[in-house]
Amino acid sequence: LDQHKLYKFIRFGLMNNKFFIKSVIPTQILNNSEIVTIMKYMVCSDEGCGDFNITQRGKDIWSDNIGDNLKIDFRNNILRHNGDHRLSQTALFAMEFNQGIHKWKFKIIKLKKDIGNGSDWTSCIGIWRSSFDSVDSVDNEIEMPLNNHFIWDKKKMTGYGFCIHSGKLKVFDDINDYCVSQDYGIECNQNDIIEMIVDMNKLEMKYIINGHDFGKAFNIQLVKYRAAVNLDIPNDAIQLL
Repeated sequence: LDQHKLYKFIRFGLMNNKFFIKSVIPTQILNNSEIVTIMKYMVCSDEGCGDFNITQRGKDIWSDNIGDNLKIDFRNNILRHNGDHRLSQTALFAMEFNQGIHKWKFKIIKLKKDIGNGSDWTSCIGIWRSSFDSVDSVDNEIEMPLNNHFIWDKKKMTGYGFCIHSGKLKVFDDINDYCVSQDYGIECNQNDIIEMIVDMNKLEMKYIINGHDFGKAFNIQLVKYRAAVNLDIPNDAIQLL
C-alpha cells in the first residue's frame, strides 16, 4: 500500500474539532478539499466524510449478510431498501455474541409513515438468534433470514425487534403460535435517534429514543445473537452511528 495513501484510513471526522484545526491541518497532509469535507462532517454528519473512515474502533459493523433488495452505503453507514415493492429484508451485523453488554445507535434517514392496511410491521431494529442454544455447534445454527423478517422462522422464535414506525415490540410465541405485539416507546420519525442496548449479564434489552430511556423491552434467552435491522418499504433507510 502506498504510504502516502495511508492517511485515508485515519478517522479524522471523529477527532475533536479543535485538535483537528490546531494539530492536523498544519501538517499539510490534507488538501483544501479534504479539509472542507472533514469539517463539514464535524458540523453536519449527514454530509458524510468523503473517503475517510468514520467507524469507531471496536464497534459492530454491517456485515455482507443482507437481503437481495438491500444496499449499504459503507462510506456513510447507511442501509437502504432498494426494492420496487414492499418486501421484508434483513441485514445482519458482523459480531456474534452471547455475553457482555452491547450497544448500537441508529439514525432514521427515511421512513415511510403512510403504509395503509393498518400494518404495524415495517422497519424494525433488534437482535437475531443465531443459534438454538448457547453451545458452540454447527448443528445449533439457524438459517439466516435475509429475505424475510428475523423474529420468527418455521414457527420458531428467532429474535426480538422494535418496529420503529409503529412503536411496537415484536416477538414470536412458540407455544401459542402467534406473534406477540406490545406498545413501547414512541412511533418514530425521520431523523430520530435510536439506541439499542443488549445486556447479556441481566438477559435484558432496551431502547433509548432521542435520549429518553424507555426501560426494559424484553427478557431474552441465553443464546448467541447478532444485531439485525429489517426494512420492509422501498427507500426506507437507517444509518448506523
